[in-house]
Amino acid sequence: MKVLLLSPLPPPVGGIASWTVNVLEYYSDKNEIEIIHQDTSIKFRRITNSGFVRRFFSGGIGAFVTLWGFICGAIAFKPDVAHITSSGSLGLIRDFVICFAAKVLGIPVVIHFRYGRIPMVKEAKNWEWLLVKQVTTLCSHAIVLDVSTHSALVSSGFSNVSFVPNPIPKGLEELAVNNSQITDGELTDAKAKVLFVGHVTKEKGVFELVQACLNLHSILELIFVGPYETEIKDAILGFCTGSRVEVRFLGVLDKEEVLAQVRAAAMLVLPSYSEGFPNVVVEAMAMKCPVVATSVGAIPSILDADSESPCGLLVRPKDVKSLSDAIQKLISNRELAEKIGDNAYRKVVSKYTLAKVCAHYESIWKCASKSRISNV
Repeated sequence: MKVLLLSPLPPPVGGIASWTVNVLEYYSDKNEIEIIHQDTSIKFRRITNSGFVRRFFSGGIGAFVTLWGFICGAIAFKPDVAHITSSGSLGLIRDFVICFAAKVLGIPVVIHFRYGRIPMVKEAKNWEWLLVKQVTTLCSHAIVLDVSTHSALVSSGFSNVSFVPNPIPKGLEELAVNNSQITDGELTDAKAKVLFVGHVTKEKGVFELVQACLNLHSILELIFVGPYETEIKDAILGFCTGSRVEVRFLGVLDKEEVLAQVRAAAMLVLPSYSEGFPNVVVEAMAMKCPVVATSVGAIPSILDADSESPCGLLVRPKDVKSLSDAIQKLISNRELAEKIGDNAYRKVVSKYTLAKVCAHYESIWKCASKSRISNV
């Protein structure tokens, strides 16, 4: 089977790019599946630059380049199915055009919605929701990352939708399975270090995180890992002037360096306003690092916070008090932190390995490919 995969690669770093690396590595030695990859990463603006005008024009150029590459790849390689990753918003215009072109060329498409806003845009009934419906209609199948998005699409009459989680990288999987490499003593740093990993932007809740840490005497160090704009860094450092919290910006690190930071942290905190399926949460779980995150996207289903075996703590977006309370809860209750870390580790090993997740992809690809044959 030939699969034409349209997805980004680093740089820039990001959840979808990391997923692409993992999937390409997994299929590099699988003879029964040939992945033909087309890189759709952002080339004409910094990923942390979220201005509408810049996004619109750079997105238009990128969409044209991607469409032309898709048509050339489809004609040259004659794939059995195309798999397109989508981050929504203005990118849905590109997705719609590519899906339409694929239909003309007779290539079934699997759209992979990589974000968690679909229930909100459905409720708003805005232009983005109209595009989501059009894209899903044109596709043979849609993959989503959280239960809420699955319910939103199914309740709107779509039956061609599957909920499939993200996998953890092969190297991290091997590390997680070797439980002896991760000791309880590594779970809590003596300096009560709080770690954030991701794009350092307002939409990721970084200002709420800073305020929450400033509210707590037990937090002495706050570390940001990921790309950032200078004005965001300066604003945060200015906000923390005179406080006892040491704030550090480490920028973009390679995967081993990120995992080293995760292992040395008391907890990972991700207070985003919106998310799809954040890889860093699952990676922290594999390392037994307790997680505090907002109840958006796939995070509630990942962390199982309300179950008998919680894998993390959930907080409301933009709620500094609930964020402060959750951080303090893990700092003051070492037994709870270790229990959450153990639960998280077990869930990752049982559900989020590459082999298990990719088996879902293969089933969907084969089903989509069969629909092409039947149409012929």
